[in-house]
Amino acid sequence: YGESLRERLDQRGRLSPEETARTFTQICRGVGKAHDAGIVHRDLKPDNVFVVVEEDEEVVKVLDFGVAAMSDAESPPGGRLTCEGSLLGTPLYMSPEQAARSRDLDHRTDIWSLAVIAFECLTGRRPFLGDTLGELVQAICSEPLPVSSRLAPVPHGFDEWFAHCAARDPVQRFQSAREAATELRRVCGDAGGSSRARRCTVVMAAVPDAPPQASAAAARQVNPSGTLVGGAKSPSTTALLPTLTGPPSSSTP
Repeated sequence: YGESLRERLDQRGRLSPEETARTFTQICRGVGKAHDAGIVHRDLKPDNVFVVVEEDEEVVKVLDFGVAAMSDAESPPGGRLTCEGSLLGTPLYMSPEQAARSRDLDHRTDIWSLAVIAFECLTGRRPFLGDTLGELVQAICSEPLPVSSRLAPVPHGFDEWFAHCAARDPVQRFQSAREAATELRRVCGDAGGSSRARRCTVVMAAVPDAPPQASAAAARQVNPSGTLVGGAKSPSTTALLPTLTGPPSSSTP
C-alpha cells in the first residue's frame, strides 16, 4: 500500500524536517539515476512521487516520465530537449527556462522543480502562484523568490538552500540532485542520511524518441492549477526503458 506525496501533503499540510529530508533524499537518488542515464524528467511534482511500504520500510518511487526527454548529449543528431513554442510539464513546478519555453533545457530544470517540492513539504505552501497561467509564469520568471521562514517555521538555513536550489540562473543552482539532497540533509539535521529507508525506484514510462513537433496539433495546453489538458501526446519509443533500482550505496548521494 502507499500514497502519493500529493496525498500526504493534502492530509498533513506539511512534513517535518526529518521526513522532508528522508523523502527528498530518496527522490533525488532516483532522479539522479535518471540524470546519469541522460534523461530529464521535466514534470517533477508531488503527484509523481509515490511512497509505498515494502518490508516495513518506506520506499519512494518517482513516476510518470511521460514528458521526459533525453539530454543533448544523449539526443539523436539535431534533437533538442524541448521544442520552441511548446510548453510541457506542470506550471506550478516549472523552472523559469522551461516556463519561458527555452530551446535549451538540461537536467537543472529538474533541480528547480525539486526546490519547489522541498519548499512545499516544509511550509505547506507552493512558492509561486497566479490566478492565470500568465501571472504564474511571471511569478516564476521575475518576481522575488519567497522567503520560506516568513511563511512557516523551517530549519535554519533553509531560506539560503531554497535560494540556491531555485536560482533563476541554472549555473547558480545546485548542479546535481545529489548535491541538493546532501545540503538539505545538512540543513535538516542529516535526518535523511541516517534513515533505514534508503531505497528508491525510478519507474520509467516511455521516453520520447524525439522532441515533439512544434505545431498546434502536438502542443498540449496547461492551466495554472497544474493540470495538463487536451492535445496529442509526445511520440515515444516502442520499448520501455528499464527500471532503475537497487540497494542503498555505502555513501549518501
